Amino acid sequence: MDKINNRIGNNTMRYFPDLSSFQSIYTEGDFIEWKIYQSVAAELFAHDLERLC
Repeated sequence: MDKINNRIGNNTMRYFPDLSSFQSIYTEGDFIEWKIYQSVAAELFAHDLERLC
């Protein structure tokens, strides 16, 4: 959760297409952390798109 909170705070969440790319940045991250991170990133992206329309 700290990873997500830090990224939301400075608006730098990014999309990782697979677990290995996630683990290249977050070396101790596991599958569940990657999926949670991706879910939050997707939700924030959708929210930004909604606001732009």
